[in-house]
Amino acid sequence: MTPGDTQQARANHRGWLASAAALRVVFVYASFAGLWILLSDQTAAWLFPEPTRLQLASTLKGLAFVVVTSLLLYGLVRRQLDRVHTLARRELETQKEKEHALQLLAAIADHSSDAIFAKDLEGRYLLFNPETERIIGKTAAQAMGLDDTALFPKDQAEMIRANDRRVIAEGRIRNYEEALTTTDGERTFHATKGPLRDGEGNIIGMFGISRDITERLWH
Repeated sequence: MTPGDTQQARANHRGWLASAAALRVVFVYASFAGLWILLSDQTAAWLFPEPTRLQLASTLKGLAFVVVTSLLLYGLVRRQLDRVHTLARRELETQKEKEHALQLLAAIADHSSDAIFAKDLEGRYLLFNPETERIIGKTAAQAMGLDDTALFPKDQAEMIRANDRRVIAEGRIRNYEEALTTTDGERTFHATKGPLRDGEGNIIGMFGISRDITERLWH
């Protein structure tokens, strides 16, 4: 299921809940109205056998019905509106929390000394932090939508892609040492790669964090 399908499913669920709530309001109102008509007519006929008094009682009964059902409808509609407002407030709070978390992640990625990136299932770049830009020699705007064949020599690109495919196939985090040609020359990176999942847990790509360990290997 794609993120778009997930959003549509949630929208359908909210629509179903709204329809169910409307049906509950209608059911309560119809039940009350039916009982009122049935019982009040019998009660009025029993209490006021004279036609004149019965007519007056029916008029008063009709007015009372309007007042009582109006109050009933107000209570039911207000209850449903309160539920809608509560759900909307919770969704807004959740959205704000997600936005705050994304802002924190973006700040971490922007100031990290490690190369942080993400790709879709076809190996095309979705995320490219500043350190990755520096290492590769391309801006994020230039790299978006490209795969590794456009950024590295063929043999290196094939090695990277093989590692990425293994991560996606196994659905778990793996660690690799990758020797790559960068703007700093030939460098070796410790790459931690893992599956990128959507809200439903489906794998939609992979993420990676690569740290330059060249100096460490020389000592």
